Amino acid sequence: MTVRVSVVMPVYNTVAYLPEALESVAAQDLADDAYELICIDDGSTDGSGELLERWAAEHPGVTVLHQANSGWPGGPRNRGMDLATGDYVMFMDSDDYLGTETLRRLVTFADEHGSDVVIARLVPVDGRAGRAWAPGVHVDVDLRRALVTLMPTKLLRRSLLLEHGLRFPEGKVRLEDGIFMSQAYLLARRVSLLSDYDYYFLRQRQDLSNISHQHLEPVGYTSSIRTVGQIVRELCKDPEATDDIVLSLYRRKALKVFSPDRFLAYGPGLQLSWTESVGALADDLVPPALEQRLAAPLRTRSALARARDVEGQRAYAAASSDSGPPMSAALAARLQEQTGLQPLEGARLQVELHELATLPAGLVVRGRVRLRGGHAERLDPLLVLAHREPQWGRVELPVDAGEADDEGWQDWQVQVDPDHVTPVRRGLWDVLLRSPLGELQQQVHLPEQGLGPMPPLPVPARGGELRAVERPGPGRLTLRLSGVRPGGGGRRPAPGRWGW
Repeated sequence: MTVRVSVVMPVYNTVAYLPEALESVAAQDLADDAYELICIDDGSTDGSGELLERWAAEHPGVTVLHQANSGWPGGPRNRGMDLATGDYVMFMDSDDYLGTETLRRLVTFADEHGSDVVIARLVPVDGRAGRAWAPGVHVDVDLRRALVTLMPTKLLRRSLLLEHGLRFPEGKVRLEDGIFMSQAYLLARRVSLLSDYDYYFLRQRQDLSNISHQHLEPVGYTSSIRTVGQIVRELCKDPEATDDIVLSLYRRKALKVFSPDRFLAYGPGLQLSWTESVGALADDLVPPALEQRLAAPLRTRSALARARDVEGQRAYAAASSDSGPPMSAALAARLQEQTGLQPLEGARLQVELHELATLPAGLVVRGRVRLRGGHAERLDPLLVLAHREPQWGRVELPVDAGEADDEGWQDWQVQVDPDHVTPVRRGLWDVLLRSPLGELQQQVHLPEQGLGPMPPLPVPARGGELRAVERPGPGRLTLRLSGVRPGGGGRRPAPGRWGW
């Protein structure tokens, strides 16, 4: 029988996970002689190579090749492609595993629809981050969507690989899979997406030794992003889609390094290297007009990188974090000059809840608030009660707020009286804090230790009560209102002071 699919598996020191990976291939419901497993042992030292030899001796259709350690999976995958004889190739990592029906479903679908690449639903396990697509079947998937997933754990028609001589970069090249897959997507006659079954289980190793957790080197990493972007610009025939894909790649892969906690954890030398490397990448890949499509915080980070302004990048990260100093007027002016952004574009509120108490006169809510990633002398916040069903509106209440301290915090307090909620619809109401400056708002969250016992607030005019809804862990502050609105039953009130 013709081999329909070759499963190519690079192996390096995964003896703890390898048996489950191998067993998941052996358990496939495709005929045994319709698939082959090609394992490339990349110089393992933990017994993985010996395990592979024992497995091959007991299972037909398994090929094992041993080689000196290459340090990265690109070379072993290329060796596996050289040995493959199937109509299709599927790449699999040796610490992951397959659903029992995976190969049969993918091959059958690709045969029926003439798909050159089939993206299969990934299921992250053991804490691994990954994209688990919503259920569905897409015979022709938009390239913008396809290029979000650059891992090679897909089914690929082998004739596509041979026709275009597609190979993985060898040696220690970050995003080597993205360089390979971007070419495969853009050269394929049809790219499909199957998310109707749990096809591929993507594991997080307990020791976090997955390549995705290894240290990123700025120059090499941004060089790989540049290569993927250049492939897209060269091979994608749709200019609009090209810009969308390149901007998404730049946002997801490059600008992530400037997220506040991550960037501030780097030493000064690494901060400088990332700022300069991403700035050079922006010059080559992202025209300023395209950069303007980024959301305000990302646009600021990108503009600072393009200007090679590491001090500004560091100050903006600190001002955007939950623990750094507030943004000064001088920094806000500097950023506005560098980026053209107004001081509140991309800013957010940081809100803390310190007390929630039921008094005879009303429900008292106290906390503190400050601005992150922007600058304003005062926030003048309002408390907002927002019904879980948006059509039932919002209630805005004035807040007593103090002066900002040296760290930018303002104490705030508000009392929710029974007459505030008498005219509105019963149900669940989320509690937010809003500042008219920049129309910023933020959910009020419960402290990690919770609220403790708290009696409900009676609302006599509607024969009901207002109570805080306690949920396990640090969740959103939510109030439940019961009782019937006087004269209105459950009907929606007319627009007015209550924001309907």
